[in-house]
Amino acid sequence: MPWLIADNGVRNPQRLKYGLEVLVNSEFHGDFSKRNEEGMAHLLAREGIISLQTNSDNTISRKWRVNLIRLGFISNATHTVTENGRRLIHASSLPEQEECFLRALIVHQLPSSLHNIVEGDSSRPFSPLRMVLEVITELEERGEVGTISKNEMASILMLHYDMDDISTIVNEIIEYRALRSQAVGNVKRFDKGFREQAAIRDGGRVSANSLNDYADVNIRYLKLTGLFSEEGVSRLSIATHKRTIVMQLLEVPYTPIPSEQYEEILANGATLPTDNETEAISAVRSLHALLTQHGESIEELPVSLHTMDVADLSQLRIRLENQWIHTLEKQYAAEQRNQWEDIVNYMRELQQPNRIGRRGSLVPGGEGPAYLEWAIWRAFLAINSLNNEPWEARRFTIDRTFKPVRHAAGGDADMIFEFDDFVFVVEVTLTTSSRQEAAEGEPVRRHVAQHVDRYSNLGKRVYGLFIANNIDTNTAETFRIGVWYRNDDSQMSLQIVPVTLEDFTNIFEALFRSGRQESAKDYLKQLMNDLLSFSNSRAPEWKRHMREEFSRRLINLN
Repeated sequence: MPWLIADNGVRNPQRLKYGLEVLVNSEFHGDFSKRNEEGMAHLLAREGIISLQTNSDNTISRKWRVNLIRLGFISNATHTVTENGRRLIHASSLPEQEECFLRALIVHQLPSSLHNIVEGDSSRPFSPLRMVLEVITELEERGEVGTISKNEMASILMLHYDMDDISTIVNEIIEYRALRSQAVGNVKRFDKGFREQAAIRDGGRVSANSLNDYADVNIRYLKLTGLFSEEGVSRLSIATHKRTIVMQLLEVPYTPIPSEQYEEILANGATLPTDNETEAISAVRSLHALLTQHGESIEELPVSLHTMDVADLSQLRIRLENQWIHTLEKQYAAEQRNQWEDIVNYMRELQQPNRIGRRGSLVPGGEGPAYLEWAIWRAFLAINSLNNEPWEARRFTIDRTFKPVRHAAGGDADMIFEFDDFVFVVEVTLTTSSRQEAAEGEPVRRHVAQHVDRYSNLGKRVYGLFIANNIDTNTAETFRIGVWYRNDDSQMSLQIVPVTLEDFTNIFEALFRSGRQESAKDYLKQLMNDLLSFSNSRAPEWKRHMREEFSRRLINLN
């Protein structure tokens, strides 16, 4: 039976932080029991953390409880937040969040009092994280590529339950790779067949497809530690900027935690090498050297690192890690001009909400709103003319692979794209019908108004761009009037244009297919001006004029 780090029912484990925040601030903190599963499920759904398929879908909140307990973020006995859970709640950056998951998974072992498995010796538990790190390291030492593919995880690694099996696992992976290299032209068929044989050897208790699903779950949780980067399709390797910490971890021989101490140590989180002054300084210097090698403008390290306490060294290291993340995000942004066809594919699929989450879908189930923001963000990155940084342009969170974790929280626009002499304040929604105006009318106008005041001092014109699959006429009327009153009752005029996702996608695609992407920002600015020129008409006529203008422009572009 394959091992799992946590229950596979939490589709996006990076949202555990946000679910924990909801729990701690709710009436269910301290009593996340079966009787409160329904209430917690609806609360998580209302906060946009999960998407319920039915009103009585309580199993999902049960799985959230199980995973928060297994990772030590809430107490199994009291359902209250633990020390490491508090760290996660207060983590304000991705490196700080990753450190909380790392503290959890260094301790996490199987079998345990919180997570029993059929196989494995309870008197000799193993660490999934440590097992994977040691396998990758030994592969590198033997001259092999230091990665773990999803199929290697599914068919080999997850079916071992002993830390003494590291060399055996590496031998099996090397043999698998040799056989795979001979399957030229039939690699997918070979991988599927190999996985089916693994399922048979395991006694047929889970299918080959389930092995693949379980491997995906394990890879997701391992990535939460920040120790791994993902190469290609779900292929784990040790992250460049984390190699020093990984080596520090592996220098200490693995010792299982006694069962009577396990829950307490898990609740507190593991001690990290960087909690030690010498190791912290080593990690800081390696990060600084990495940033320097990549030509980043970076602060000089203090001469007196040894006089700094561990907390200050930790803050310095986190700051350098954030700068490295920004370096990678800038590289990702620059690459988007070459990814415009992929961006179009996502935008096309988002025009068919009923397809989301189905087999072969690009967009995971329940993730439509987050992926819509992400696709539009990528589209503007592809235009490649922004004055603000890519992370400043988005209000939604992303993971290490730059995929969306959660859609933008309320209180500000979804995205703000700043150009030389104008700004696009962009709001997107999958909401349709008259509910659209009720949900979006006031917030969109308020958000645009906030930025009109901000950018008017810089001499930049602000356009509000509202994108949805269908534009309700009441929504168009609200934006057509475009009036907002400040606290002192002074009036400002807002210039907000509602366009369909289909029209935006068509124009974006046509600009790139016709080779006019270099002038895309000026084209979009003029398009907004032209669409606004029709806004004196009644809302139904304005919508008709805009449809005709998009059609005319597509003919010209094509």
